[in-house]
Amino acid sequence: GQAMQVGLEHQVAADAQVEVERDLLKHDADAAQRTGAGMAQRVPGDLDIAVTFDGPPQVLRLIDALVALTGFDRVDIAVVDGSHPVLDAEALCGEPIFEARPGAFAEAQMAALGHRRDTDWLRRLDLEQWAR
Repeated sequence: GQAMQVGLEHQVAADAQVEVERDLLKHDADAAQRTGAGMAQRVPGDLDIAVTFDGPPQVLRLIDALVALTGFDRVDIAVVDGSHPVLDAEALCGEPIFEARPGAFAEAQMAALGHRRDTDWLRRLDLEQWAR
């Protein structure tokens, strides 16, 4: 009945999660999370994933692997690497889906939020300069 269907859906979701984790590990991801507007939709327009990498980002290979796994071709990866404080902080305020080691997500999130806070004064200064 319905309980069997729900159990099957959970098993399929769990199996897919294991495959996603394998792909993320294979491509040197350190932590990942779902982010963006697609989280609020039952059927997302796209799949936004923020990823920190332990080594050089393998973005195109990771996208290819996720598309092959999910059959969904609207996958967007935001590389969280400290280069874009606002993007990094916003991208890491979603639903964690993976961490290669305990605490990897929390470390990345705290670093991104702190970096955004520490650089706020530069963005304000920039706006003031443009207003002149």
